[in-house]
Amino acid sequence: MVVSEVDIAKADPAAASHPLLLNGD
Repeated sequence: MVVSEVDIAKADPAAASHPLLLNGD
């Protein structure tokens, strides 16, 4: 599942500080 950084930020602003989530497509 491909999740863009924008989608993550919209779902959970705190996720922006979690590189593992951003890098784990």
